[in-house]
Amino acid sequence: MKKSNIKNIGVIHRGFHNHQELVYRNSPRWELAIELKTLFPDIPIICDPSHITGKKQLVSGIAQQAMDIGFDGLMIETHPDPINALSDAAQQLTPAELEKLMIALVTRETSQYNMANGNQLEILRERINQTDEHLLQVLSSRMNIAKSIGDYKKENSISILQTARWEEIIGSLHQRAEHLNLNKDFVTKLYNCIHDESIKKQTQH
Repeated sequence: MKKSNIKNIGVIHRGFHNHQELVYRNSPRWELAIELKTLFPDIPIICDPSHITGKKQLVSGIAQQAMDIGFDGLMIETHPDPINALSDAAQQLTPAELEKLMIALVTRETSQYNMANGNQLEILRERINQTDEHLLQVLSSRMNIAKSIGDYKKENSISILQTARWEEIIGSLHQRAEHLNLNKDFVTKLYNCIHDESIKKQTQH
């Protein structure tokens, strides 16, 4: 693809079908849109909250989340008489409802700096950098311990995977996550990745 043609490309984010999704028709999966925006910052991304939600009462919430992330625009379905729309009646907004949504929608500064918040933003980012460095050091230490545990298991003919121990860890993490106001699903996903890497460390020869 020629570089000059990239200007003619745009992406519509309509969500992803997921049997486990209980709230929306399609899961937003914001992390995929964020990754795309990171890899291809010059490609505009438009969000379709109508198609994601499938319910008009949820459209405004998804629209605001898209704007908060930095999407380039919205595609919202509207109809003067949604009940009699030929398709997708449940997700159609009336023109008056669309106007109300647009008035309430909060748009944010898209550039990284401005005179009011630039210095404070740099301070907070430096704190993030320091915290990330600490996290990496802790993860490195944890993996070294996992490797030592693997060596011990091999020397004593103990199975690498100990499901009871893993269930104990997850149960404890959920309790601590709730106490620390952390999302349990996030903590579970994070520790599943850590656990997988720990198993790899323990099985290395």
